[in-house]
Parts: sequence; structure tokens; C-alpha cells
Amino acid sequence: MAEETDTEKSIKCIKILSDFRPVGVTAMKDDGSDLYTVSCDIREKFRRNIRYTIFYYCRGFRESHTCLSDFNWINKNGAILRHTIKVPSGQYGDWMFGVSLVANDYTSGGISFASCYSSVNISCEDASIQKVESLTDL
Repeated sequence: MAEETDTEKSIKCIKILSDFRPVGVTAMKDDGSDLYTVSCDIREKFRRNIRYTIFYYCRGFRESHTCLSDFNWINKNGAILRHTIKVPSGQYGDWMFGVSLVANDYTSGGISFASCYSSVNISCEDASIQKVESLTDL
């Protein structure tokens, strides 16, 4: 059997890291407050290997995942599927959210941005307020 080249090893590493990130990230605004609940799913096979779940937020362009304000984050220990974030001002509707995972060896697969933004009264399954693709890696 032939030995893997450095390129083949790099491609395998990138594939593993890109799989090592949350899926189905959504953000739900609590009507009448500055609270957003950010939810995600974490593949079962990775849950024991997660040191931190990091929740990100900023104001900006959701379609291009470009922040126009300070880029903020909250570290939580372990595999966390949901976290509520109080943003500085809920009067703006351009908040965007993302989630990343940090493994026990301190590697990460990048940020998965929310693909659906909804309110308490309207869920992503019923009628999303805004859907955007979340394939961007940082």
C-alpha cells in the first residue's frame, strides 16, 4: 500500500475539521426583549471530544457573514446545544449569530452561522423570517 502524500493528509485533516462543527444553527428572538436563543445540533460522535462550545454574535450582513460591529463571543464548557444571549440593543434587527466547537486538542472546524432567524411566534419550520446559507468558514 502506497504511503499518503502530504496533500492527501492535508485534505483528510480539512475534511475532519470541517465535519467537526455544529449543524442546523438557528437564532430565535424573544419578542419584546434583547434576548436571542441560539440553538444547534452537534454530531453525536463528536460530543465527548468537545472542550468548548463558542457562541458568537455581532451586527452585520447575514448573507455575507460580515460584522459591522464588535465581534463578541461566549465560551461554554462542553457540548452545549442552546444558549441565550442578551444583545446590547434589540432595536436593531441585523444581529447575526454563529457557533463553533473546540476539541480537546484545541482544534476547531470553524464557525457555523445561523441559517434561520425567527421569533417566538414564528418558528423556522413554519415560516422563517430570514434564511441564509451558513457554509462560510472563518
